[in-house]
Amino acid sequence: MRNKMSMEGFEARIKNEKIELIFNDPSGGKKFFSIKKSRDGLKFLNMREHFKICSILGVCESPKNILEMATSKFSEKHFFLTYAKKKNSIFSLYGAVSKDGYLWKKTGLIKNIHSFGMAVPEYTFEKQYVLYFGKGSIRLAWSSDLTKWHVSPKTALRPRKSRFDRSSLKIVRVLTMDEGIVIFYSAEDEHKKLCLGAALFDKEAPEKVLWRSEHPLWKQMDKNRSSKIKIIGIIPTKNKFIAYFQAEDGNIFFESIRSGTANEISNLPKKSKSAKKPKVEHPKLTRSHKNPILAPRQENAWEAVATFNPAALNLDNKIHLIYRAIGTDGKSQFGYASSNDGLTFDERLTYPAYTDRSSKAVRDQSFYSHAIYPSGGSWGGCEDPRMVEIEGRVYVTFNMFDDWALRVGLVSISKEDFIAKHFHKWDGPHILSHGNRDKNWVLFPEKIRGKFAVLHSIIGDTDDRIRIEYIDDLKKISKKRFKSPDPQKVPDRSIAWHTHIRSAGPPPVKTEKGWLLFYHANDSETHKYKVGVMLLDLEDPTKIIARANMPVLEPDFTYENHGKPGIVYAAGAVIRDGELHLYYGGADKVVCVATAPVDRFVDQLISSGETTMTAINLK
Repeated sequence: MRNKMSMEGFEARIKNEKIELIFNDPSGGKKFFSIKKSRDGLKFLNMREHFKICSILGVCESPKNILEMATSKFSEKHFFLTYAKKKNSIFSLYGAVSKDGYLWKKTGLIKNIHSFGMAVPEYTFEKQYVLYFGKGSIRLAWSSDLTKWHVSPKTALRPRKSRFDRSSLKIVRVLTMDEGIVIFYSAEDEHKKLCLGAALFDKEAPEKVLWRSEHPLWKQMDKNRSSKIKIIGIIPTKNKFIAYFQAEDGNIFFESIRSGTANEISNLPKKSKSAKKPKVEHPKLTRSHKNPILAPRQENAWEAVATFNPAALNLDNKIHLIYRAIGTDGKSQFGYASSNDGLTFDERLTYPAYTDRSSKAVRDQSFYSHAIYPSGGSWGGCEDPRMVEIEGRVYVTFNMFDDWALRVGLVSISKEDFIAKHFHKWDGPHILSHGNRDKNWVLFPEKIRGKFAVLHSIIGDTDDRIRIEYIDDLKKISKKRFKSPDPQKVPDRSIAWHTHIRSAGPPPVKTEKGWLLFYHANDSETHKYKVGVMLLDLEDPTKIIARANMPVLEPDFTYENHGKPGIVYAAGAVIRDGELHLYYGGADKVVCVATAPVDRFVDQLISSGETTMTAINLK
């Protein structure tokens, strides 16, 4: 739920095993802060307790003058609050103490500190309280009475020129764990995106870094780059951290920031002598040693030039491929092969499984030359199939030509006829698309809310969304008008590891934690097609809940460069005995496969990738 609010969020904290949000709520006309609490961190209700910061004489701070604040709990009846104000362009940090965390007594200005900071909760070093602060580099101060603070001359943490945190660092939150003191800080990367980083300091030497995040735990999406986003709190849970954000329009969001961070920290030696940096496990695929698993066959003229970009299905404990083939006449057709283990394809038809005879784009073949047309290399026909089985029927979407305009076509056949290879019984083709240039649409492998789900673009209105059309009858989808942007006309923008998104790869693969969607994109090596992966919400698959911040497949091997160099193009993905198989074309020439244990792959994606924010209910 996204409510536009006039309230300004100051802090998210845990108290009495509940999550509390501290606000300035001017609509109530109150001189004290508003508090909302939650058991689940999603639905928040008003509290009766008053939150006030007052002097000995009873003069209270006005919430409208406060910029940010943070509560440090030392014991059940000993709390310390740091809060920031700005007057005449001077940023000042103040302190206050409390016995219950609601009614605060001011301790006064914290001298010589002109940036936000927070005291380390439940911690003292040599009988001194420790406070980390900074805007630029991170430093620390100490105090024996929480009133007079002494600033250390040393710098605890600096920006890094070659990392995401190359700009000024600003303290966000400080937490205490068994492994050490965790500092969360914000910075801007090279694209001016707001990022969240973390560092772990030694409890026995609070200026000593034990670990620091190599990648951002969270990064501002492109859609919000012009909008101010405020990080108002970070909550530790058993296996991850939850961050709360407020957007410029007042909306409050939370996000599970890289759960792998908690695991990295907890896996550090408890008495580490050096600043070790545990390796983050990113989702990885392993190429089969049998690659390429299918190659052109000179004895069959229709597939003598290239065989690539395979669709895949796991039916009756057998892996079936429908692959794109190019013959000496320059026309694309579909071949068929099957395998009992998904790696060795010992059954392969000597004739096409499907030929698009409706295409009007095949030209005079006497002028055809594969050397002139290396990208795919065909002059027409059917290209780049994707395949699913829904309710006993096999559906194949593919790219086709209609008066040389790219369209998305569809053919289907009963499961029984498909297995029996009665490929003369295809129904279609039916044209699904209507734009000037549409391609690479995929179907979800099951109906969603009783309708076919057609993923027609991975470029949504926002970076955390894709485009899906839900329809009862696939044959009527071309009569509907919906926005499906042409990737070639969309300007470059930096998201995750890439700067330009191309298209979806195979149809989404269903897992317990979401829909796995592989896709194609380009980074600074613009001549190379690389494969990324994202995880879609099971109930609302237009929503991206995690995205890998590195490619999972790059054209590094010889068979991925001998043809059209620098191409890996995934079109089929199946799960077999807990193993994910990704089938792809290499160099627009051959068929290949890469595998990974699916549960591990999804967990690595969630823990190391970028996640998206979720709106919370404040009513």
